[in-house]
Amino acid sequence: MRLLHSFDEISTAVPSTCTIGAFDGVHLGHQQLIRTMVNDARKRGAQSAVVTFFPHPRVVLGRAPNRYLTLPDDKTEQIAALGVDVLVILEFTQQMAQLTAQEFIAHMVAALAPVGLWIGPDFALGRGRQGNATLLAELGRQFGFTVNVLPELNIGAGIISSTRIRDSLARGDVSDVNLCLGRPFRVTGSYDGGRALCVDERQWLPAPGVYPVLIEGRINQAILTSDQPNSITIEHPLKDGRRLVKVEFV
Repeated sequence: MRLLHSFDEISTAVPSTCTIGAFDGVHLGHQQLIRTMVNDARKRGAQSAVVTFFPHPRVVLGRAPNRYLTLPDDKTEQIAALGVDVLVILEFTQQMAQLTAQEFIAHMVAALAPVGLWIGPDFALGRGRQGNATLLAELGRQFGFTVNVLPELNIGAGIISSTRIRDSLARGDVSDVNLCLGRPFRVTGSYDGGRALCVDERQWLPAPGVYPVLIEGRINQAILTSDQPNSITIEHPLKDGRRLVKVEFV
């Protein structure tokens, strides 16, 4: 997979089937959307491209805390596993927030030459979220691409969404989190010996409590407390050596 951080990095536009979104968590709904887009690209003989943002638009606009289910490295890994050809992670800024939907799509067309765009039912982009499915379909006719809306995915208690996952984390309901993700919830911690792991302060964690986790192939117990919100205490120390470790909540 080719990883880019700007449309300007693309010198020659190649016909693409695309999807756009924040994709925080890369949950089962996101996975279904991206896989459908990838399959469509293969049928058309086009490349598959995901356009996403960091920071999250809602964070930049002051509508959400600066915290994430998946930080960029993890999100990149999860999206790459879905068979995507090109991932563009755009830095979302106040300047970008002022672009109209037509302006943003024009930039994307120049870089990716989309022949198809796949979106979720509540997707909107551009200043004031004006670029809904109806407007995007009009822009598709103007620029020569189809717009396809994939229905939401329901599982367990209802619709899968990043909001549902965050709410489940806040309740300590790791089972529902993992159900929505289709995999164990995972964070990366910095280990420097002993029983403590330091986690990026932008990373969402489950509510305070004790959770079974998998670290370096072994089951451990993770202890989370409210007085150390970015630290995980593990029951069994790891082998010596400063390093980053993956912690899977199972």
